[in-house]
Order: sequence, then structure tokens, then C-alpha cells
Amino acid sequence: MDSRKFTYPVAQLLALVALAALMACLPRVPSAAMVAASVAVWGVVAAVYGRLGGTTSVGRYWLLALTLTLCAGVAIDYNQLAASGLSPLLPQFDNFDMARYYYGAAFISDTGEGYLEGRNALGYAVVIAGLWKLTGWTLLSPLMLNVLAALLTVVLTGALTRRLLSGRCDRADGWLTTAGMVASGAVCYLTFSGTLLMKESLTALSLVVAALSALRLRTGSTRRGFLAGALLFAASCVAVGVLRHKWVVIPSVLLSVAFVGCGWRRRLSVALIGVAAIAACLCCELALQHWYDVAFHTPDIDRLSDNFTSPSAGRDAYYTLLERIGYFSEPWWKRLLWLPLTAAVQFLTPFPWNFTSEISTSVTLAAVKFSYPWYAVGGALLYYWGRCARRSPLELLIITALATLFWLGFAWFCGGTVARYAYNLVPLLVPAAVYAVARGCGTKGFRRWAVIYPALLAAALASAYLIQHSKNLLP
Repeated sequence: MDSRKFTYPVAQLLALVALAALMACLPRVPSAAMVAASVAVWGVVAAVYGRLGGTTSVGRYWLLALTLTLCAGVAIDYNQLAASGLSPLLPQFDNFDMARYYYGAAFISDTGEGYLEGRNALGYAVVIAGLWKLTGWTLLSPLMLNVLAALLTVVLTGALTRRLLSGRCDRADGWLTTAGMVASGAVCYLTFSGTLLMKESLTALSLVVAALSALRLRTGSTRRGFLAGALLFAASCVAVGVLRHKWVVIPSVLLSVAFVGCGWRRRLSVALIGVAAIAACLCCELALQHWYDVAFHTPDIDRLSDNFTSPSAGRDAYYTLLERIGYFSEPWWKRLLWLPLTAAVQFLTPFPWNFTSEISTSVTLAAVKFSYPWYAVGGALLYYWGRCARRSPLELLIITALATLFWLGFAWFCGGTVARYAYNLVPLLVPAAVYAVARGCGTKGFRRWAVIYPALLAAALASAYLIQHSKNLLP
């Protein structure tokens, strides 16, 4: 009998035992609830992975390792937060955003605790409050929801990679799916955000669903397939609109891929779906004002500067530079001239020597800032634009171009200071990175890039380190 049939079930059992052993060392973690939630998350993720096809043994074990790591991270963070406040229900968050999400949800749920602060925190607070209708007031359920979202993002990135590249490069479908999963799962900011009370995981999941559903709308040959794509696209738009209401433009623009190579009937249907999705977002926006009456307007210059140049260890010199040149008070076209600098800063952030500074706050918050895997994915993406874009499939080129433009848009708007916005776009950029590796690996140009890029990266990081630690810079 083939012993490999028993290896994977044994690996799953060992992962569960390891998680239970960890929780035995963390007295404040509700062990039964944590185990049940972990098993439920794994069941959903494994089922989705199997359903989408393109499964491999490497993919299964990679997904299992990620699930164990993220669930362990949640257990560690929960234990730390439960000890930080008056009770596990009233933790003391060192992170401002996590605090306003959690206590905003507590306010909406009429717990007698909490507060609301601004529209940007409201959407995710509503999501948490809605989840508490099912699970009761607990810190564990929103954290495990984020774990599920992060893992599904990894799986769907693999599916998107296979969908865009299948038959277009000399690789099997299973290889493409696994490569997309490994590349996206290795980007620590994308995956470990799933252990924190942040909305990045849900946002990234919504964007990759929007891309997949737009492709489904383009190629769905049956009425059922087209309807499924329409419903998924509308749901992704609503999710993005609730979480980050100004970002709904991203899935709306991604819908343009559904117009490529279609007849006018299909294009008209897709356009109507886009209008319906935007209308649904507006309805949700009106419903949210039940909790908070917000006057919507474009932030003024002073507010932009305050939001994006807040004091931060290791980046004060760059913030001083932005203030010295009056970056946020310049017209849009002058800020565009600074794009090479702001994009470089956004690409390098978080800087790899800063991750240990967060360990006292959260072990997984420190892991979020371990940026070396992103540099590998980013290097492959740069090679794609330099050598592979002209020969790449049209759908891949469109999605990668749109994601890259939004990535650069964040660098332009925020001055490169909020890299976490850009990491939501990683699932849309990974297929191009996989394509670059698949087509370039073994070629002379790729070997040269594999030498030149690390050298340039090392020089850039060394320069950034010297600048950040220079006390005489920009006095």
C-alpha cells in the first residue's frame, strides 16, 4: 500500500497536535474555541483549494504550513492582548488602527464600551460587529476571520495565476497554481496581516475575487457561469466599498478586462453589472450612516500631511524631507516628478532591519515587516516589465498594468509612506512575477538580472540604512 496516502493525514494531525501543545503554554487562550475555529478554517480552505483544481502535494503542504503558522500567530497575539487590558474583552491595543476597529465594533454592538472615530474605521467595525452577531463578543472571531481571508487570498492567487497563464507558458497547471500560492504566501505582509485586527486581508481577498470574477464575465460560456461571475463581482465591490469606500474604483477598473475580445451584447451586459455593483456600494454607504453621520470630502493638504508623515522610528529623515519640499502642498504634476523617489521608498518599505522593533508589541506584527520575500517577488515583477511584458498574454498584461498603476498611485498620493496599501495589490501582481520566472528562468537575461538586481537592492538598502541613522541629515 502506498505510504504517501497516509503522509498527508498524519501531517494534518501533527499540525493540530502542535497547535494544541502551543495553546497549552498560553493560559489566556480559549483552547476549545481556538481548536474548533482552526479546524473550521482549515476545512474551508482545503475544500476551496481542492474545488478549484490544480492541486499538488507541494501546494497542500504549503497551505497546511501557512494555516498552522497563522493560527499559532493568532493564539500568541490573543494571549498577549488578553493580558494587556482589564479583561480579554477589553484589551489594550498598542496599534491605533486596531484599537479603533475593535472598539468601534464594540460601540456598534451596544456593549456599553467603545467609540467611533471616522469613516475609515467604520466599515471594518461594522464587519466585526456583524460577525459578533454569530459568535458573541470576542476578540478571537475577527482574528480567525482574517486568517481565513489571508489563506483564501493565497489560494485564489494561485487560481488567478493558473487562469492567466495556463497554456501560455511551458508549465503545467499544477505548477502555475502552486507557484502563485508560494509567491503570494511568502510575502509576509500579505499573510501575517491575517493574524492582526486589520482590514488588509479582507481587502486583498476582495480584490483578487474581483479580478477572477471579471475574467469569468469575459469567458463565461453559460448563463450560470456568467451569473456566478456577476454575483461575485458585485460582492467584491460591496466588500471593498464597505472596508475602504474610496477604493471601489479598483474593482471597477479591473472590470475593463471583461471587455477584451467580446461582442457588443457581452460588453453591454458587463457594463450593466458594473453599474449595478456601484449602485449596491452606494446603498451600503447610505446604510452605514445609520451609525455615523460623516460629511464626505477630499482631505485637505494639512490632513494629508498629518496622516502620512506621523512620527515613526527610522523614517523621520524621509518625513523631514517631504515636509521640507512641501510635498503634500505641491500640485499633482509636481508630486508626479517625485514619483521615482516615492515609489522606491514604497517598494523598500517596510525596511528589513526594523521588524524586530515590533516584537514587544506583537510577534506577528514583527513578522509582517519581514520584507525579503517581497523583494524577490518585486524583482521578478520588474523583470516582467523589462523583458516579458511585450510577449505576455493580453489579459495578464491588462491586470498587471492596472495593478501597477494603482500601486504607483498609492506612492504618488501618500508620498510612499503607507506601503501597506500597496500590499493589497500583491495578489494581482503575482501572476506576472510567476510568468517572468517561468519564461525567463535559464535564459542569459534572467541570470544577469539575478545578479544585477540583488546588487542594486543591497546598495539601496545600505543607502537607506545610512540615511535613516544619520543624525545630521536635513537638520
